[in-house]
Amino acid sequence: MQLKLRRLFLIAVLLLPVTIFAQVLEPVKWSFEKNKIEEGKYELFFKASIDDNWHVYDTWLPAGNISLPTVFDFETSENVNLVDSINRHSEVLEEIDQIAGVMTRYYANEAVFSQIVEISDLSDSVTVILEFMA
Repeated sequence: MQLKLRRLFLIAVLLLPVTIFAQVLEPVKWSFEKNKIEEGKYELFFKASIDDNWHVYDTWLPAGNISLPTVFDFETSENVNLVDSINRHSEVLEEIDQIAGVMTRYYANEAVFSQIVEISDLSDSVTVILEFMA
């Protein structure tokens, strides 16, 4: 009996690291690219590569939604001007969220966003804080 308990304990201890490491997930990988439109004017691209069975929520969600929208927070100086708002280049999927009972909007597989910026001092930079829910 004691031998069986020791074996069971040993198996549990050996499987514990597998359980712990299984909790570390990174279902969305982001990449960045900039394209020069003209001198001092750039289009910044943000691409999310989304694993199967995962999704990223849109930048706009209908009222009553319990999910968090994707947010791009641009920290700029007086030398940087944002032209219009963030552009969405990927197909937005819509469905009723079964938990909240409201329409939700999301991306599957890939989401591409862009923002045009004008920079009067090319030694300046743009910092972007990206918040999203997967």
